[in-house]
Amino acid sequence: MRNAINRKVCIKIVTGFGDNRNSKTIKCIYKLKDDLGHNISIIERNTHEKILLCDDKLMLEGSHNLLSYEVKDDGRYESMGYDTDKDRILSIRNSHFNF
Repeated sequence: MRNAINRKVCIKIVTGFGDNRNSKTIKCIYKLKDDLGHNISIIERNTHEKILLCDDKLMLEGSHNLLSYEVKDDGRYESMGYDTDKDRILSIRNSHFNF
């Protein structure tokens, strides 16, 4: 993320679960903002989605907690789908990241 910030990339993070279950994640996200600067926008919503968009060219969507899960061999399985459909990416960007 630091490299992206140095390139003046705008990073938008939508987080929240409607309760305190992800307070560790939220603290981590705000620490990133404090450490890396003001190119990070954060909004809290009641969501469990994991979506990453990159330049309207690709989208990752799935169950993996991109910002908070350390991969380890504990029998837990997570997955992410990869999509390059520009219409779908634009639709998701407009509905989820329009802030």
